Amino acid sequence: MNLLKLLLVSGLSLGLLTACGENTSDGAIAAEEQASRIEEAEQQTEAEREAEEQAHREEEERQQAEAEREAEEQARQQAEAEREAKEQARREEEARQQAEAEREAKEQARREEEAQQRAEVERAAEEQEQQQSQANVNVTQATVRRAIDGDTIELSDGRRVRLIGVDSPERGESGFEAATNFTASRVEGRTVWLEIDGPSTDRFDRLRRYVWLEKPTDTRDEAQIRSKMLNAQLVANGHARAASINNPRNYSLFRSLR
Repeated sequence: MNLLKLLLVSGLSLGLLTACGENTSDGAIAAEEQASRIEEAEQQTEAEREAEEQAHREEEERQQAEAEREAEEQARQQAEAEREAKEQARREEEARQQAEAEREAKEQARREEEAQQRAEVERAAEEQEQQQSQANVNVTQATVRRAIDGDTIELSDGRRVRLIGVDSPERGESGFEAATNFTASRVEGRTVWLEIDGPSTDRFDRLRRYVWLEKPTDTRDEAQIRSKMLNAQLVANGHARAASINNPRNYSLFRSLR
C-alpha cells in the first residue's frame, strides 16, 4: 500500500507538471501509463503476498505432517518395544516352566530311584529272611506208631526217636504214665516233623530229634517252639525236665518253661 501511495503521488505530480508544460493529450497518455504501472505494481504485490501465504501454509502443513510422522514413528517404536517386552516375558515364562518341568522330572526320577532302592533293599531282606527261614526249617516228615514213654516214640517204619533236651520219668517212676499218656495223645497215628540238633543217634541207636507237632516256618522262633514242639510242651506241662545231654541249643529255653 505504501508503494501504491508513492506511485499515486508521483503520478499526480507528473500529471501536474505535464499539464503545466505540455498539451492535454500528452498528459492523458502519461497518466494512463502511470496508472498501468500502478496496477501492475499492485498485482505484483498481491501475488507476492499470496505466494508468502502459500509458502507459510505449506510450511505449516509440512511441519504438521512431520509431527504426525514422528508421532506415528514413536507409536510404532513403542508398539515394537511392547511387543518385544511381551516376547521377552513369554520366553522367560517358557524358560521358567521348562526349568520347573526339568526340576520336577529330576525330583520324580530321584523319588523313583529311592523307591526302587527301597524296594530292592526290602526284596533282598525278604530273600535273606526266606533263606534264613528255609535254613531254619530243616525237618523231615514222619508218622508215629506209638509212644514208648514220655520222651521216646516209635515211628511207623519201626525206628525209635528220643526227644532231644528233655528227660521224662522212666517206667516205675512217679509221673511215668502221665508223661507217656501226654505224648501218646499228641502223636500216636499222626504226622510229625523231626529236626536234628547235634548227634543224629544216641548210644541206643535211637534217633535224636526235636519232634514238631506242626511243620514250623522257623525252627528257631521261640513262639513256634513253645506252641508246636512236643519237647517244649512236655517240660511246660510238667511231664519232663530240661536235659543238657549233648548241649542242645534249646536247653536254656526248656529250663525257663518249668
